[in-house]
Amino acid sequence: MRCLLHYACHLFLAMLLLISAVSNTYACTGKDIVFTNITITSIIDDTYYYSYEIKNIGTTGIVLGQVVIQNYVSTDDQVGGDAAAGGAFISYQSTEILSPGETYSGTYEANPFPQNPQNTYPYLIAHLSLSSNDECDAIMTL
Repeated sequence: MRCLLHYACHLFLAMLLLISAVSNTYACTGKDIVFTNITITSIIDDTYYYSYEIKNIGTTGIVLGQVVIQNYVSTDDQVGGDAAAGGAFISYQSTEILSPGETYSGTYEANPFPQNPQNTYPYLIAHLSLSSNDECDAIMTL
């Protein structure tokens, strides 16, 4: 029961971070992409499994093959001093365009190193960016 409460508390905190990040977003002229939803579906053997939705809030189409997610785990809900937990292109080599206003949904996992277990690194931080580095808000985290 204690483990279940611990897990529920961390899911709640992860969602608070998402709400905070989404509420601070803004549209700009050009490429701009944000998370609009992230749900941790499970944590198994210190691997965080999650589903996500991203949205193009900019004014220019974005090639899905340029969208990158970088995961981190953290001891607190602040960005900085975090431990890497894997990352990748969401649709490597895809030429499909995510038009302004469109959303894309997917699933992913964060794989922290063994020295960063979930019981001491309970927070998941996901960073969404474009490989071309020409996005309006260069850093968007949750």
